[in-house]
Amino acid sequence: MTTATDLGSQFMMAAASDTGTVRKNNEDSYYFSRKNGFFIVCDGMGGHQSGAIASKIAVETVRGILIGDISYDVKKACSDIEELLPEPAIKLVAAVRLANRRILAEATNDASKRGMGTTIVAAVVADGWLYTAHVGDSRIYRLRNGAVTALTSDHSWLNELIEDREISESEIQQFSEKNVLTRALGTYPTVKVDLSITTVQENDLYLLCTDGLHNALSDELIQSILNAEHDSILDATNRLVQSAKKMNGSDNITGGLLYIPSLKQTPKPIAYKKTIPDEPPAITALLDKTLKTTYNISPSSGNSKARWMPVAASVVIFLVIALIIFFRSESSGKTGNAELMASALFTQEQASWSDQGSGSTRQAIKPAGTLMLIQVSDAEHERIIEGISNVRVLARTDRFKNNLPVYAGRFTWAMADSNRRIIFQKNNIHIATMDASAHGTSRQRTPKQTSSINGLIFFSDSFDGAIYDSASIYIDGRRLGRLRENIETGFYLRPGVYTISIRDRNGNVLRSRNNCIVEAGQILTLDF
Repeated sequence: MTTATDLGSQFMMAAASDTGTVRKNNEDSYYFSRKNGFFIVCDGMGGHQSGAIASKIAVETVRGILIGDISYDVKKACSDIEELLPEPAIKLVAAVRLANRRILAEATNDASKRGMGTTIVAAVVADGWLYTAHVGDSRIYRLRNGAVTALTSDHSWLNELIEDREISESEIQQFSEKNVLTRALGTYPTVKVDLSITTVQENDLYLLCTDGLHNALSDELIQSILNAEHDSILDATNRLVQSAKKMNGSDNITGGLLYIPSLKQTPKPIAYKKTIPDEPPAITALLDKTLKTTYNISPSSGNSKARWMPVAASVVIFLVIALIIFFRSESSGKTGNAELMASALFTQEQASWSDQGSGSTRQAIKPAGTLMLIQVSDAEHERIIEGISNVRVLARTDRFKNNLPVYAGRFTWAMADSNRRIIFQKNNIHIATMDASAHGTSRQRTPKQTSSINGLIFFSDSFDGAIYDSASIYIDGRRLGRLRENIETGFYLRPGVYTISIRDRNGNVLRSRNNCIVEAGQILTLDF
């Protein structure tokens, strides 16, 4: 067990952390500074000690921003936020955004760290106000006038079910997947941050803790321990951690206390709480530049997804679709006997060939070539793509819905950067014809049967690795089916807004996408 304390006339701070009774490694991290008035607690995840690395990276990054050790334009990093926020709030959001990108880049560049991530709760006290930033299921509590109040709301599957009133009190106690997070640092290229600003009062006591503590101790028990007599603030912290270890101990346990015995000035009352949305591509580019100059980390040197993200994330709404087709004829000038069909991947209607010129309708040709789904940021990138030999751009963002035909068959899906290097390649992609019977499988769905009421969903990502062999697709927390059985055929959803996630056999979230809007008759390709 590790403990630390820092006493002063304005703030008192202490923290304690314990591995628990089951796990071999402690993946929690924390840091606090009375001089600078901030506290950080993180709970890493990922296994094989990579969770510990993620939590330490988050603590180190946020600490560096808050104490000014890192050269970083925090205002520019938050230029997408419309509200005029105080500097401590801007620093917190900018720091959490940079930590997210840094963890993702580290995991991308090192295969042993793939899948690592961390939660974070961070608090700054300045001018009589408490600024907090939160991602994940670590929590901040406040003890005021003897009563404990939770200041954060968990970003977890269980909490979403509770907030949506889709689970009963008895079911909550028996819920087996309380640790499934819907938001964390390092698991997605951008991050939403819960930001709050509240007024502090004299004798306020704030607890920052990981789920190893609050899952073991009820709010009532936490309140009782904090209200009890203790020799010091460190003693109170140790009591919380040891009580959690005795009550459960199955997880790492970390708790930190921030006590405000007095105030130098009476602050103006304020109560601000908002979820800061994912940062736009321009901010992502700034974060990546900071990673390279400050930490010598290049996001473009990792795996395919991270390499493409600085460009791909700048797409407004649509995919630019390019299709390389080599029309091959036999030496006699005759074409093959494969009938040209519209693919169910991009349109559920038979393609109209009236605008293809005379003799083109239902022309029998042999499908061949490479399919490239390319996301670009602007017209300049489109011109670069068009300049590549044997590339024909079929659809741009300004005319994406023109019902352009795509050939059925098997293709390679590739992505290229601005230097014309192929940075992602997925081979042997099967694009089916409209007629399901042509493929001789009962699992193939026919879009015609449901196109008027449902949307058809495809995944554009690569799901390599044994972990995905047993993974399942979940829709709003409910299992839809095995991932491998739905990759080629896609799956249907009724019109609505969904959270779509991919989870391993234990229910742990591998990838997740929130606010997926599905419209009737739409074919939607999702990129995680």
